[in-house]
Order: sequence, then structure tokens, then C-alpha cells
Amino acid sequence: MINFARRILVPAAATAFTLIASVASAQTFTNSANVAIPFFGPASPYASQINVVGGPTSIGSMTVTLAGFSHGFPKDVGIMLVGPNGASTILFGRAGGGDDAVNVTPTFRDGAPPISTAISSRDFAPTRNGALAQTFTFPAPATPTTTALSSFANTNANGTWSLYVQDFVELDNGAIAGGWSISFYPGPIAPASQDSSFTYQGRLDSGAVAVNGTADFRFSLWPDATNAAPAGQIGNAITRTAVPVTNGLFTTSLDFGFGVLDNKNLFLQIEVRSPAGIGALETLTPRQPMTAAINAQFARSATSAVHATNATSAVNMPWSGLTGQAQVQTGAIGSGWQLFLTNTANVNFRGGMRQADNGFLEVTSSANLGFPNFARLNNAGSWSAVSDARLKTDISDAEGNLAAAMKLHPVNFRWKASGVEDFGLIAQDVRGVIPQLVTGDERAGMLTVNYSQLSVVAIGAIQELKAENDQLKARLEKIEVLLSTQAAK
Repeated sequence: MINFARRILVPAAATAFTLIASVASAQTFTNSANVAIPFFGPASPYASQINVVGGPTSIGSMTVTLAGFSHGFPKDVGIMLVGPNGASTILFGRAGGGDDAVNVTPTFRDGAPPISTAISSRDFAPTRNGALAQTFTFPAPATPTTTALSSFANTNANGTWSLYVQDFVELDNGAIAGGWSISFYPGPIAPASQDSSFTYQGRLDSGAVAVNGTADFRFSLWPDATNAAPAGQIGNAITRTAVPVTNGLFTTSLDFGFGVLDNKNLFLQIEVRSPAGIGALETLTPRQPMTAAINAQFARSATSAVHATNATSAVNMPWSGLTGQAQVQTGAIGSGWQLFLTNTANVNFRGGMRQADNGFLEVTSSANLGFPNFARLNNAGSWSAVSDARLKTDISDAEGNLAAAMKLHPVNFRWKASGVEDFGLIAQDVRGVIPQLVTGDERAGMLTVNYSQLSVVAIGAIQELKAENDQLKARLEKIEVLLSTQAAK
């Protein structure tokens, strides 16, 4: 039975600076205090600060995460990060458009896509759209021209980091409810995250009666089922207010941000208040186990087909997992071959595939040539092959088609591997008649027959047969005339 006691919840006023557990060789520091963004002017506190102690003396790469960012018009907000040595960069300026941001947890890292429309709970590059002419209020330094976390590369991470947040247009307000965190990595590229959000569904009963109405929830992650010490909590808590509950059932989206869910077994603590806004949050027991499966969001690195090699995008990425064997180029359109298949033993063995500007799917085995031959698949599902006269020379009539066709020997047979019955030709037989139709080397592999070109042989044979038939018809007509003349005598 859940007891919804009517108490007033008094939040703690102290600001905590906590080192979160190491994630994939990263050191993460956080300030979980709320950053209130007013309708206009500097946020409170201004600046929000994290004092890094025991961090790297030379930063390889880094990420910055905002926990629970909300604002009615994100484009009004500017966010500047200043490091202990005075270096600074713009994380966010004139970005995010006019779409409401509601409790999202974005992570900023170099190499991620910039913010183009609405800001959400995923990775973004530090983004400034257009000139940020506004001047941050003192004590913020002069507005930097950079929008890259590489501004802090190779500097000492230890000391005070300051996050200056300001609303430059008097219209909407917001907050960074869960504060912010900063992560340092030894390597040059911080791991890239996909959207780390997931959907949580549950049932809420008061006694034996299903709840109907609304409820407030607070979700937090813990390493075990019972530890209650605040230092044991992993990452920041997530608050969801006025969640609809129908017949006890509710659904909400959770996102604990970059690096918190790290492919390990955790426990989800749920605190609830129903009706929403009345009384205090009550902790539900027991905590809900979260197995590692739900945390499997992306492959961080790889050196073989089983692991990926620091792949942050599909551009020039080993497709087969073997470097040099296949590449995917998502940006290549039209004349560019978007998929390369290469045999490194011979640079001339190179194939390609592309989605051409005219909408056809085209495949070639000679993408390195200036005018490659290719097969084309149209929108009706039919294949055609290049046959343009501009690509040909030494054109002459193909003769002997009827004789060749008569020598070909169609057979019925059964495939050894599958036992499936089939019919067709034997490659060795065809090679003895029309060697151009057979490719391959029996010493190194299997022989193949170009069945599509057999239609050319058939057309030639029909034409030759028609010519012979016309000759016989003409002779027969002459004989009929001669016989008719003799009979008349």
C-alpha cells in the first residue's frame, strides 16, 4: 500500500560538487544545482561553477552535458563555458529555434552534428547560428569567437570551470533543472552517443485501487537495491510533473544523459506524488532493477568486424569491418560511387554502387574507370545494362549465331548443395561454343555463364533463320511459277 502523506517538501539549498563514477576512461564532474534562466538577463547562479580536483593535467577531449534544459524559445539563450586557464567557447548561441525545449539533456562534443532545429537529448556540436552580437554580463569575459571544445585541448583541467547562461530577449524563461556536468577523455575523440532516452511504463496503485488523474515522479539511478547515501546515486535525478495516469497506467520518457548508462546493471528508484502538486514525494520500494541490455546504446570503438573503429559517422567508414575492403560514403551523389568494394590484391578489382541523380540504382565492377559499365535497376524492378554507342568501337555484325545456338545443349539437372531441380546450360559446354559468354577460372573458382547475352545470340539466330527462310520462300515461289508454266503447255 502506498501512503501519500500530505507534507511540504523543502529542497536542500546546498550546492554539491560531485565526482561521478569513471565511464570508459572518462573523468566526469558535475554541479547538480538548478540554473534558473529569467525572462531576460543573466541566469542564477551566474556563473554556475564546477571545481575540478584530480582531473587530467592535459585534456585530450571533453564533453559538456546540460541536465534538464527547458526554455520557451531556446534561440534567445546564450551559454558560454570558461576554463580554469581563461580559455572560453560558446556552447550554445542563437540555436535551437523557437520550438520549446522541455526537460532535455543535450551533450556538447566536437564532431557531433550542429543544432539545426529543436534541441533534444542527444549529442550536438557547440553551435552558434549567425553572429552572437550580444555581450554577456560581467563577470563573464568577452564573447569568444570559438565554438569548439578543442579550445581547451592540452590544457590543465584542474581548477574552476564556469558556465555563463544568459537570456538576451525579454520574452521566455527556462532552467537547467539538473545542473551540468563536464567529462574529460584521454584520447582525441570523445565517444559519440545516440539518443540516450528510453520509455518507462508503469502501474501506480494506492492500496488496491488504481490511480486515475495525474502524478509527479522523480527517477534516480543507484548501483544497488538498498544504498541510501546521496554519494551513491549515479548521475542526476529526473523529475516528471503532472504525468497522466489512467487506470493506474502511466508512460514517460527518461534520459539520464551521456555516459551515465554504461552497459551495467543498475537500479531505478521512483518517488511519486499523487495528485500532482499536493504533498511530498514518497519513495516506492523496492528499487526497480535495470539490466545491462537496456543500456546498450552504441558501439564506442572497434578494431575488427566485431568491434567498430572509433566510427562517429558513416562517411568513409569500413562497411565490412575490414579496412580497405569496403567504404560507405553517404554524401556521394550522382557521379560519385557511394559504396566501394575493393580487392586489395589488385587495384584494378574495384566495384561500386550508387543511387544516381535520376533515381536509378546503379552497380558497377569497374568504378575506377572514367566511363564505367554498369547495370541499372529502374523503379519497376527491371535491370538494364550500359549499351551506349559512345562507349563502343570496332563495331561489326555478329555472325554464326544460328550455328552456335544449335550447338548449345539445354539440360535438366539438380544442384548438389541444395538438391533443387533446375534447367539451363553447362558452362564448360558453352565455353566450347561461345567462350565470350563464360567467365571464371576452374583452378581458382567456379565458371559463370552470361545468360543475358544469350538473348543476343537468340536474336541473331532468329534473324539468320529468317534470312534462310526468306531464301527458301523465294526459291519455292520460282519453282511454283515454273511448274505452273509447264502445266499450262
